[in-house]
Amino acid sequence: MAKKYKDKEFFWLNDMRFLAAIAVIFVHVSQGIMKLAPSKDSIIWWASNFYQVISYWAVPVFVMISGALLLNPKRVYISSKEFYKKRVRRLVPPIIFWSIVYIFWSMLKARLTHTEYGFYEIVGQLIKGEPYYHMWYVYMVLGLYLITPYLRKIVINSTKKELLFISLFLILISMIYYYISPEKLEVPMFLLKSPFYIGYFILGYIIMDSKLKVPIYIYIFIFITTILINLIGAYYIDNPYDLYNNFSPTMILTAVSLMFIIKSIHTSIPISTHIREKLASFSLGAYLIHPLILSIIKKFNYFNIDLQKYAFIAIPFFVLVITIVSLLIAYGFSKIKILQRYI
Repeated sequence: MAKKYKDKEFFWLNDMRFLAAIAVIFVHVSQGIMKLAPSKDSIIWWASNFYQVISYWAVPVFVMISGALLLNPKRVYISSKEFYKKRVRRLVPPIIFWSIVYIFWSMLKARLTHTEYGFYEIVGQLIKGEPYYHMWYVYMVLGLYLITPYLRKIVINSTKKELLFISLFLILISMIYYYISPEKLEVPMFLLKSPFYIGYFILGYIIMDSKLKVPIYIYIFIFITTILINLIGAYYIDNPYDLYNNFSPTMILTAVSLMFIIKSIHTSIPISTHIREKLASFSLGAYLIHPLILSIIKKFNYFNIDLQKYAFIAIPFFVLVITIVSLLIAYGFSKIKILQRYI
């Protein structure tokens, strides 16, 4: 499943993909620790809030990366059948393998905690595309892949202005639905989530193909400003996720501005392209594996670190540990022929 973007035109997506994988880990670590916060005035809450705000762009960026690559007319596919075969070979084996892993993991946890987790719970989670909380994304992407050949036809036959209108209109519809629906984006089947992300999917291609000459400090200003709005605003509303969810106006601007920033500076990053390419190639593996490591850290009560005092340091420490261990496991999978296709 490891994928490398070697063309210079696409290489910045390597960096973006790895950063997004780390951002997901930051979000999941921070979400767990935020539940331990006694109040919004505690260090635990502010640290968790801070790291989520600066990381919650991960899912929109992951979707935009896929759109940048798969909707690019320069990537020629002989037929829709060829496209589907290629995607199935790359994504379905990891989905099946890790779904089984997390079903057994959930069964073990249920047994230890004496909670109910049986056939009906498993079937319900699989239909919903959530055999574990993080796997909804890879299930949702299946739906985007199903319509990609048809979206490519729209891209090929549309002007840039038309594509931008379509993308922003679809994102706006998703945003409105998120805020007016009592269930947010909770749907009974995973394929029903995919349409909400089509706007991001198309926007990724638009950003990749963009030749706009906007000074980078404009994007940096937008990124910092939206981060500050989310950081401070979250304190004053009951549910912070109403402010920094995947479809909030500020988070959209955060994700898009960061894409342009990395696209602008990736050639000056002082790390060899070979190392960055390798790290990116294991990003999916790290994404799929990291909840297991996080669960173990939680089981050990976050190593008994006093989070009330050290939450700002502890969260990046846990993220570093989880990232390194997840990457090492993914690397180990890549060296075992029978396991290579699962990362």
